[in-house]
Amino acid sequence: MAYFPFMVELADLRGLIVGAGSVAYEKAVRISEFGSKLRVVAPIVDERFSKLSNVEIARRPFEEDDIVGDLAFVIVATRDGELNRRIAGRCRDLRIPVNVVDSKEESSFIFPATTRRGDAVVAVSTGGAAPIVASAVKGMIDAILPDRLGTIVETLGSARKRIARIIKNVETRRRFYRSALQAAAFKRDAYYADFFERVVDQTSASPASLGRVVFVGAGSGSADLITLRGAFVLSTCDAVLYDDLIDRAILDIVPKNSLRIPVGKRGGASSTRQDDINRKMVELASCGMNVVRLKGGDPFLFARVEEEIRALKQNGVPFDVVPGVSSAFYIPMEAGVPLTCRDVSRSVHIVTAHASDSEVFEELPKFAKLEGTLVVMMGLNVVGKLAESLIAGGKSSDTPVAVLSGGNSANPYDVRGTLRDVADKCKRYQLKSPAVIVIGKVASLNLKSDFFDSHV
Repeated sequence: MAYFPFMVELADLRGLIVGAGSVAYEKAVRISEFGSKLRVVAPIVDERFSKLSNVEIARRPFEEDDIVGDLAFVIVATRDGELNRRIAGRCRDLRIPVNVVDSKEESSFIFPATTRRGDAVVAVSTGGAAPIVASAVKGMIDAILPDRLGTIVETLGSARKRIARIIKNVETRRRFYRSALQAAAFKRDAYYADFFERVVDQTSASPASLGRVVFVGAGSGSADLITLRGAFVLSTCDAVLYDDLIDRAILDIVPKNSLRIPVGKRGGASSTRQDDINRKMVELASCGMNVVRLKGGDPFLFARVEEEIRALKQNGVPFDVVPGVSSAFYIPMEAGVPLTCRDVSRSVHIVTAHASDSEVFEELPKFAKLEGTLVVMMGLNVVGKLAESLIAGGKSSDTPVAVLSGGNSANPYDVRGTLRDVADKCKRYQLKSPAVIVIGKVASLNLKSDFFDSHV
């Protein structure tokens, strides 16, 4: 059964800790940070207790009279199981919340794993079933929360009434708060309070001044490949325009009342026009929204981001960029293909086949003469022509090739061959886009042979 996470103000409340070893000390440290007045009872006391404020120490065995009705809570951390059970029973009789270390059954409350930034406190619990899981989740939360979150909470809290008076529209106020949070993610100003004041002034003059666009790379593959900054920005956006190939689980990060707009482009399928994407970003940002343009892979690698940024600049819309893990790197890694390898390949060249024939194939002869690794994006439909052109440019027909369809592909495949036979193999196994093509000596390597569903 899951536990409900009540948040309780402990300032000036009295608590008792029976036992004074290292575990008891850890509990005391966590509680004393919240202003509780603690009494510690134990014959032998860890010397570190003396350095804690608001802690009274009684160096003696536990006595029944130590438990009185005005205690807010009791923590039992002795090695005497019978004593622990007796204290827990007395607490239950007096309706005093009790925690017996390492005994969920005897406890009426448990300690969650907590992350704190000033007055912002996040608690994670597994109901005592798997504390190590709670600790791991707490670590992830620690990593994503901005260091200055405590300052943000203090600043917003002290100005909350003034903001409500200045920004009367509820929706505009919500956007203002999200904008303030995003500013912290990008550390846009060394003195957050000063930045905050400027945003208040701008918003009161024109709510549309809040609007901006953040390009976020969703990574390639599962949702957990998004960066911490990318996840934080998504959690504070008013609208997200997302590509087709992202893991949809990423959208769970987006606030429930925010707009989710699919704008995917797929070769040979119904796609959103680039002009429409540009227009929609400008339109939403001009309304004062914090917009995320969520792109698969990395926004700055074959993602047409320059066209979208140009549209924003022409319309005076500010923007930021959060990088992502490109499929050019992730898909080969997933298949165990290192793009560089000592004494095998000391350089990497990344090209796209998503252009007119003349643009792509006029460039291939010079790549045929290079000794490093060639990575071709969006080239599955022309893999035969790519191979022919490289051979014609002087590349050996025995050059290893790996055609890798992984990441968010519904049918992941790892096809290995050479320039001479790779096109036939792709047809035989009916590979479907998207795929990454790796050409060069490293394509014969496989450092993760059991990762893919199929290897041919």
